[in-house]
Amino acid sequence: MTVKNDRDYLYVIWKDPESRRQYVIGELSEDKSGKYEFCYCHEIDDARENGFELLISFDDVSKRYISNRLFPPFASRLPDRKRKDIGNILRKYSMTEYDEYSLLKRSGGALPIDNIKFIEPILQIPKDGLEKTFCIAGVRHWASCGGEECFKFNNVHENDDLRLELEPANVHDKYAVKVMDNSILIGYIPRYYSKELSYLINSGFSYKCVISKVQKNHECDECIQVSLKIQREKIYA
Repeated sequence: MTVKNDRDYLYVIWKDPESRRQYVIGELSEDKSGKYEFCYCHEIDDARENGFELLISFDDVSKRYISNRLFPPFASRLPDRKRKDIGNILRKYSMTEYDEYSLLKRSGGALPIDNIKFIEPILQIPKDGLEKTFCIAGVRHWASCGGEECFKFNNVHENDDLRLELEPANVHDKYAVKVMDNSILIGYIPRYYSKELSYLINSGFSYKCVISKVQKNHECDECIQVSLKIQREKIYA
């Protein structure tokens, strides 16, 4: 669930083009009245040390920006509502009406000109559970990819059941969560979800994780998509 204190949140993610590490550099939120806020937070200092430059129109790292409209730099990442095929685009994201914030949330707002995207954070688990669909990280390291189709994909299939395994000794992320297909490591939960999922797994929450899509000709950091369902009911030994 992405709502906290009556505000709906999105994390703003920046991916280092060299290391491909993803940093949570800020939060965009909307309240019930339709007022928007943006601020830098979380890993902004680490990101700047590794080459991130502050976004145009948001040049004060300590400021909380407020607007009655979705900030133009973010709204410009969305398809124009006047496009002839806008109906098809909305249906792609299971939407019936054009709403900028909802479309940004569902599409991710990624552009080929930069390494910014928007993701829904895990802030709490609703009573009926939580479901997230996302691409796992670190696949290129597991498959030794060199820009061509990875031969190891022959052993990865849609609808495969996956197992999550904590890796607290990971030097890059103490909350790291490995994604295992049987006994084979195929990647990791993205860092922007790892802390929350590590806590939930440690707390005994039940989950079901399956491969929902394999895109063999896609770039390797977005080639295995999974569907993760988390239930409030805990599993006790």
